[in-house]
Amino acid sequence: MKRKYGDRPGWERITERMFAVARVERPTFSGIVALYSMLHVRERLYKPVAGELTLIADDGFCWLQLYSDDAASQTYTVTAAFNPENFVAQWYIDVCAGHGVDHTGVPWHDDLYLDLVMSAHGALAVIDAADLESALEAGAVSLPAYQLAWREAHRLAPLARNMRLPEMRFATEALSALQALERGESVAGYTRVAVPGAPGAPAAHVRQARGSGF
Repeated sequence: MKRKYGDRPGWERITERMFAVARVERPTFSGIVALYSMLHVRERLYKPVAGELTLIADDGFCWLQLYSDDAASQTYTVTAAFNPENFVAQWYIDVCAGHGVDHTGVPWHDDLYLDLVMSAHGALAVIDAADLESALEAGAVSLPAYQLAWREAHRLAPLARNMRLPEMRFATEALSALQALERGESVAGYTRVAVPGAPGAPAAHVRQARGSGF
């Protein structure tokens, strides 16, 4: 099992970025949202989704990550990849053993390998099953964690396909709010968290590519 961080340390593809985190208390969502904005990328990133090759990382793209407080949402996180026109290019759902926030304010999740990927047109696929099988064989995940991963993937797939996950419904509002926070505006129900790479952070943090290794 790997702990993965929302600021994506080590992502060399991204040469300049901004990273913003906020605590949200709204009627339709309570939790943490993080915005990873790509100012400049070394190379575009395309990923296949159920047979569709989709551009998900380029100059001007941003990835919005949502970590809900809801009890039913503790086993997954949702990432929406927005293009420069603020349209969703891809939905990505990480199945996890749990998620939280570290001492610097950066959100994390304990990855259970299985992921659900859905295109803007609704084509959905469950990916990385081979990685989960290998992790089980190597003892990197327990049998209960393995069973949890598959149970959650089967539960989440129809909800994601029908856009019924609360994080998916909330994503557009959250994107607008975080962009407003980055401009220095106040937004009701959103409290900005000071993290490395956020607006106002030292330039060394802002320009350093801290990513996922894609």
